[in-house]
Amino acid sequence: MEIDVESVSPRDWEELAVHLRDSGYATRRLKEILDLPDSVPEIIKNIGRYSLFHNDELAEIEGPFPVLARLFMLCGHVSAAEIDTLDPSLAQLLRRTKLIVAVEGDAQLLRATAVLTEIQGRIFLSDRLFENTGTDFLVHATPQSCMPPHASSLELLDALRRPAGATSFLDVGCGSGCQSLLFATDYARIAGFDPGTRQVAFARANAHLNGVDAEYVVDRWETFPPERFDHVAFNSPDPRVAFDFINAGLDHVLADGGYAQVWLSGERLAPERDWAEHVARRLTGPGDWRIDVLVHTDSPFALTPHDLAAGALPEGTLLVDHPAKEQEYLDGLRERGAAEVSSLTLTISRR
Repeated sequence: MEIDVESVSPRDWEELAVHLRDSGYATRRLKEILDLPDSVPEIIKNIGRYSLFHNDELAEIEGPFPVLARLFMLCGHVSAAEIDTLDPSLAQLLRRTKLIVAVEGDAQLLRATAVLTEIQGRIFLSDRLFENTGTDFLVHATPQSCMPPHASSLELLDALRRPAGATSFLDVGCGSGCQSLLFATDYARIAGFDPGTRQVAFARANAHLNGVDAEYVVDRWETFPPERFDHVAFNSPDPRVAFDFINAGLDHVLADGGYAQVWLSGERLAPERDWAEHVARRLTGPGDWRIDVLVHTDSPFALTPHDLAAGALPEGTLLVDHPAKEQEYLDGLRERGAAEVSSLTLTISRR
């Protein structure tokens, strides 16, 4: 069982936010309490690894934060007795909203039904991608899952820059609402859409959790009503979708004087001299765009020509989701004539 987001009232989300703040729920707190050497962004990007290696260590530390972090950051199990050490109103809220449920086969153990990721003081509710049972590490991700903020989210967030005089923000493919709820909270109008009903439900819940007035709807860029926004952000799921949107959808939603920022992971082919040429060759729409290309350095989505020649993916790569797929991926790159792989953020404005 995973959480039914739409069954939880806005008032409950707002109450949860207060409890989390009072408990010191923050990724930096996890870093400090475990004396982790990596930065907060690195911990967020690699939270599964930290669960695997540090969940048992965190269980030895008393207090409300370690209990909550094991449940909602590291996706581990906690005992019913540990839940009873929390503020009674918080424990009741977690049970009432079904954010925690009994582990199947053991009523004295509880697990979370969602993830709560803290970034820059904001809380993001999303689906669990894994579960640490203490004896096994289970993967729960499905195509319908609402992803927690992750490496690509943070790369785009780091690249976002507000256009001069911008007052409206559109979060395309909003997912959990990460870009709009972290970057655009002082814009007069915040909107977003996603084709996934579950993603939109999470984005709406996160707006309540963070006290932000934002409008999220279920839609696709192909059918989203033509309304122009000063700032458009899109963390695209793949480059084909990114360029389809740029070529056929962006003109309908970008206001004059504003710009769009689109994240994608691309494969530069051998005949292409640089990433600017790679992008230019994929523009087919009627829009007359000025595009600045930012290549993200040290990205887990990157593969240098040296890496490709060596026939190995770098440590920490996110280009494949399992080591067994590495050789197939490398063979595919060679067949397609790829010279390198990198993640890009395109900043796009009208000429």
